[in-house]
Amino acid sequence: MRPQHIMFLGLVLAAGLLLSFCLGSLWLNATDVAIINSLQMFSDMSIFGLFHVPIPNLNFFLVGMKALTTFNFAFFTGPMQLLQFIIIIVVVSGIMWGFFSTIIYLGMGLLNKL
Repeated sequence: MRPQHIMFLGLVLAAGLLLSFCLGSLWLNATDVAIINSLQMFSDMSIFGLFHVPIPNLNFFLVGMKALTTFNFAFFTGPMQLLQFIIIIVVVSGIMWGFFSTIIYLGMGLLNKL
């Protein structure tokens, strides 16, 4: 999956959250902030409190990608949940195709070196 696709999903998430907040007249709560923090590709690890080293953020794949692909917005209620289901099927199938093609490409590169 290309980084542009993940960035597009992040833009859709941000626009959907903004629209949900405007319709529901709510502000960011702790759950929303935790999801936004999980979208970072790298997190900081402190070494003895002296300096910080960036490490890959595993929550991006466990929490962040789930938030990007489920489209769990406040305006998808009632009959609009059918539209949400259709969007999820299209987007998740594209994401899975991107992951599988990347894994196959990496696997073929590793097999060629053997």
